[in-house]
Amino acid sequence: MNALARMHRVDNERDSYRFEIEDRVTHVDGTMPAVVFWRSRSSRGREMYGVLDGDRERYFCGEVLKIDQSMNK
Repeated sequence: MNALARMHRVDNERDSYRFEIEDRVTHVDGTMPAVVFWRSRSSRGREMYGVLDGDRERYFCGEVLKIDQSMNK
């Protein structure tokens, strides 16, 4: 498979992310309200998210984040 075909496949997978840019999320234990500002996939296909937690940038796998119900009302 050539590089262009691999890139096309990855682009198609990006249509099915768990969270959208600007979604308000928190850690699964509920201790970190944050906003998604970028997303990507790892080489193993795991969803990776960059979130803003106050004035800090943090990076997490999608499995440890959830929608923050308190911020999305």
